[in-house]
Amino acid sequence: MRLTSEKSILLLIFFFALLLRVTSILNWEGKNSVGISDEEYYDTLALNLSNYYQFSYYKGKPTAGITPLYPIFLSILYSIFGHNYLVVRFTQAILGSLICIITYFIAKLLFNKKIALASLIIIAICPTLIEYSRYLMAETLFVFLFTLSIFYLLKADREKLLKNKMIAGILMGLTSLTKPVVVLFLPLLILWLLIFLKNSYFKEKLKTQLIITSFFFLTLTPWIIRNFVIYHKFVFTTNIGYTFYGANNILSKGGFIDIRKLENLQGNSSQELAESERDKLYFKKGLDFIKEQPLYMLVKLSVRKILYLFSPFNSEGYMIFFGIIFSFSVIGIFLSLKKKESLLLYFIIFYFLLITVIFYGNIRLRVPLLPYLIIFASIGIIDLYRRFTPKFIPISIYVSILIVNLSSYYYSETIEEYLKEVLNFLTK
Repeated sequence: MRLTSEKSILLLIFFFALLLRVTSILNWEGKNSVGISDEEYYDTLALNLSNYYQFSYYKGKPTAGITPLYPIFLSILYSIFGHNYLVVRFTQAILGSLICIITYFIAKLLFNKKIALASLIIIAICPTLIEYSRYLMAETLFVFLFTLSIFYLLKADREKLLKNKMIAGILMGLTSLTKPVVVLFLPLLILWLLIFLKNSYFKEKLKTQLIITSFFFLTLTPWIIRNFVIYHKFVFTTNIGYTFYGANNILSKGGFIDIRKLENLQGNSSQELAESERDKLYFKKGLDFIKEQPLYMLVKLSVRKILYLFSPFNSEGYMIFFGIIFSFSVIGIFLSLKKKESLLLYFIIFYFLLITVIFYGNIRLRVPLLPYLIIFASIGIIDLYRRFTPKFIPISIYVSILIVNLSSYYYSETIEEYLKEVLNFLTK
């Protein structure tokens, strides 16, 4: 693919992806309002930030209930364009389209242009990513920053420039300030740097780790200092215990349980406690629940969480696009087992599986995994055809996957009921 041709294709797909996202927003009834509780929370934080310069849900009561970057992102847009939801959603449509381009370059750096182009086309039309660009939630910004972080990590390996290492560290920090779910990804990242960095002596690898880690923590420092001033101790977010206990309690079935239901059931309330103390208590309660469970029950609960993470069902039925992509991504993962280039993608998937087991699983939490599952799906589609000389074998597999997913879509209610019975068995 010539450079000018590549640029033309990237521009064409970028605007095609943007058109799909803008059309989805304009055709959506809720485009001028917020509906989901998380949207209202982010919106209120952003308004208080832009109007009163306070990071608080209730005026005069500072919070660390969520990390600050997405409310800051919203408040900047509100300060420039007013309290306009459409501007936010169009901006997220642009970020969502840029995610497609970044995914292309990640796949190109790790594999080849064919896989990169297939990944670009698939992610441009991915319904879940198109849908999430409509919501006033952190997912689109988070995926944008996380994929950009991965891209600069790969550039740091290829080009050996100091600026790439600095940018990679800063971007990982910004990603963590958007959603704290990746703040513990650093140990796996360090392991990958030790294994993967090409043409580097051990000393050079350590230097790269130090630069990336230093800029990662430097990016987090203002937020950590702010929280130390408020809470007089180290606090990154006061939401970890809340989420942990909501995922690990007597009502747990693999998803998240509203803690208010638990407290009503138990006849107690922790609302009178300070925010940081309440979060600490919730974390202890979650740990106590885990300690009380026999191992087989924890294994069953973990399986349920992972099944929820990769569930092809939503409130509208079977998600046929995800079903097809997931099928090919499983093939791609197995076909890439001997490819050292796949190691970083394996680490990313493993990390999110680990986070799911610790906390909970749902469709929203797999959104950050979609670019990497799509890259593996592209490998599955392309390498499967390339590896078999009798072409009827890969063609038969393609057709079988399509038939299975079309049947699942057609008989979605029956299959969903069967899966619910399986999930119920896993909680007995």
